[in-house]
Amino acid sequence: MLLATFVPVALPAPVWAQSASDEASKNLARARFKEGVAYFDKGQFEQARAAFLQAYTLKKHPAILVNLAWSCLRTSHFLEAHRYFEQFLTEAKDISAAQRTDVNDGLSQTDARLGRIEVAAAAGSDVSVDGGHVGTAPLPEPVTVDVGAHTVKVLTPDGTTSTQSVSVLAGEKQVARFTLSSRAASPAPEPAATPAPAATPAPAPAPAATPASASEPPPEHPSTFLPENMVPVYIGGGLVVVSAAVAIGAFAAKQSAQNNATTQANLITSNNDTCPAPSTATSAQMTACTNFANDNNLWNQDATLANVAIGVGVAALVGTAVYWIVAKKQGGSAGDAPTAMDTKIVPVVGPSFGGLSVSTTF
Repeated sequence: MLLATFVPVALPAPVWAQSASDEASKNLARARFKEGVAYFDKGQFEQARAAFLQAYTLKKHPAILVNLAWSCLRTSHFLEAHRYFEQFLTEAKDISAAQRTDVNDGLSQTDARLGRIEVAAAAGSDVSVDGGHVGTAPLPEPVTVDVGAHTVKVLTPDGTTSTQSVSVLAGEKQVARFTLSSRAASPAPEPAATPAPAATPAPAPAPAATPASASEPPPEHPSTFLPENMVPVYIGGGLVVVSAAVAIGAFAAKQSAQNNATTQANLITSNNDTCPAPSTATSAQMTACTNFANDNNLWNQDATLANVAIGVGVAALVGTAVYWIVAKKQGGSAGDAPTAMDTKIVPVVGPSFGGLSVSTTF
């Protein structure tokens, strides 16, 4: 319904230039747009995304953006979808309330699958995320990013460069806080010399310590917060570290596959080709379409691996925390009764997150 709504907006007759070259671009963009609509209706969202990308490359009309954004959302290109939705709201003129509601709904769906990084730095500092410049501090709003680890770099007005690695989950906001380096402290004045105190007579020798009675119990070692058996803690911590490493690697591989797919889409667009390639296509076109499909498959595999690694890491972290709370602590006497504890584990489910809430008293 949304695609049908924007068809007359995307291709009005007065918008297209009247020169021969513009007329050819208009016809080709209209053909790619219609192909994108057909692919979308068939549920072939990746092909629809490529077609709408080609159409927008040929004719940068805001109405094509919303179709491209929905296609990106359906193919899990959430950061691209967020940018296209935002770009549409910025560039589109005289959109209706229903259209704005649909686009805001798309933004809500993408934001629930993305993370945000708020950068707190000195005013006037240049801020970059993953090598891309995002603005000058103070930023008007947090930076929207894909789920995973990101590198935030700040260049302060005095030339100081600081870098932080920030990891975010879906629907989560993290803060990258940068502080100015403090100036070297001025040396404190030397204290005035004070006269040495007068010698005092040596104290009388202390009486010999009285041996403790044999009936008195030996002193007990105070208990600590460390569990007696630390093996489960080491195993859980190892799983968290390994899962984090696997997730970071998978996210990096996913980003590489996504970049390759975008490059292939641009190549297909520049050659005025379509995918899937027709039977009369050249070998170069067939190769480009095959590479494009392979890159998308790799992206899906890497995304699945990253999600599984995150799930294992979260489960290991929660299990380790629960064990730390309920396990018997070091330092207690063997004959002591265990301390009464009231532990509650309650599932928590929200619109964009889920997990367990653990509370206890001890």
